[in-house]
Amino acid sequence: MICIFYNCNSFKKDEQKEESLYSQFQNPPAEARPFVRWWWNGNKIQINELDRQLQSLKSVGFGGVEINPIAMPLAFDKSEKSLVWMSDEWVDMVVHAAKKAKDLGMITDIIAGTGWPFGGEFLKDEETSQRMVTDKILFGSNAIIEVDEDYLINLYKKKYRKSRSQRHISKRTTYKLANLALVPVNCNDEDEIINLSRFLDKNKKLNYKIEKSGNYYLSYTLIQQNFREVTLGAPGGAGAVMDHYKKEMTLAYLSRLKKISERSGISLNQLIRAIFCDSIEVSGANWTDGFETLFYNAYGYQLKEWMPFVFYSAKGNYANDDYANSFSSDFKEKLKRVRYDYNKLLVEVFLKNFTQTYKDFCEANGVLCRYQAYGTPFLMGILDGYMIPDIPESNNWIYSAVMKDSLWQWNQNHGYMTWNLYASAGGHLTDKKIISSEVVTNTRGVFKTTLEEIKQHDDMNFITGINHSILHGYNYSPKSASFPGWIRYGAYFSEQNTWWIVG
Repeated sequence: MICIFYNCNSFKKDEQKEESLYSQFQNPPAEARPFVRWWWNGNKIQINELDRQLQSLKSVGFGGVEINPIAMPLAFDKSEKSLVWMSDEWVDMVVHAAKKAKDLGMITDIIAGTGWPFGGEFLKDEETSQRMVTDKILFGSNAIIEVDEDYLINLYKKKYRKSRSQRHISKRTTYKLANLALVPVNCNDEDEIINLSRFLDKNKKLNYKIEKSGNYYLSYTLIQQNFREVTLGAPGGAGAVMDHYKKEMTLAYLSRLKKISERSGISLNQLIRAIFCDSIEVSGANWTDGFETLFYNAYGYQLKEWMPFVFYSAKGNYANDDYANSFSSDFKEKLKRVRYDYNKLLVEVFLKNFTQTYKDFCEANGVLCRYQAYGTPFLMGILDGYMIPDIPESNNWIYSAVMKDSLWQWNQNHGYMTWNLYASAGGHLTDKKIISSEVVTNTRGVFKTTLEEIKQHDDMNFITGINHSILHGYNYSPKSASFPGWIRYGAYFSEQNTWWIVG
């Protein structure tokens, strides 16, 4: 009787499809299982130990690993040899790990560098990240201004030496005076701003008398070159951060990964599924060579005269800008336009020269691009960034919110739920099938995490559009290491954890 109303073959196919789906939930394929971020602590890796750890991960159901070299935790043994990132020995280990994972039916991803953001000891100064910083000094009527470049640089360094923005400052950082202007406290129009750069002598000294009445800001802008070091970079990938706004720099950096296939004779996509880019935390890198020309070509006016106003102060953002409070309303509106133009172009240059170039490199080498678009530069580019990669990835933190309260409220000071929504939106808008997340990220409370808490936090990922979890993380730690092993971060995903076999 059923066949009167339904095509029998179609009905059988639907039944078979349901049975197949059910069986796949019982035994998911590798790509549908959780992965782990596999920290290669200090690159102190050995073949036998790589094999043991992969087998352990396989035995408890993980589908893949993300090879992620990172600095050796300070508290642990330094005696074992560290391999240098992209050295022959290190590449051989990557190839071995990827082949072993494949033999076990697992998948291997790899981060493009070490630590974050990408960089290395091998970079030349002109290849490193740049940041414009600005500050001001108040002067009254008829004041004589006597300053030079060294004075302004030392003043800035002393004033902001303890600020958050200087936290990762490099010992190799150089400073150069980029702009000097006199701005009326009650500025009404850009024509009232006096360009003082033209009054500097050959030694970059200024001797200038204010002829007009009223109070003025001496606004100075400095460019920091090589201002940022890689956070927790492993040997070979530590040192200065690269300039993410240069296409040729992005390609040169990523091209180092070709050594994996060149040395092994195996195409990269036979070893690696995806090349991963961690969050773009470039600490306010807001400049690159030739940006003024790009700005003029895009908008038809010069950025230089607006330099006192477009760069965030060392302490914050436009929202807490006390600089412009006394400016006229008309002038404030002009500032909004210029600031928007500047930030929009900065994002566009970043997405073109780094993100899209990164994606193009992956595509050319037959691997997927897995990418976290949150961080810098700015929220206004985050959706655009998430529409570019093959696998948009977010980040979910454990202990940012209290999950056991009757009403769950995410931490408004931490953007992870917003990042999830942007990642999933970017993926859906471009028909991406995998939306991943670095899940239960944890930098504290390593030994108090429970399976219940992990499930609660990962449930929030799925609710907000995430469908693949990359657990943060699994520490490379030799079996011989005393308890608790080499721990960098994480929720102690380890064979020594009592719930490892039931996780």
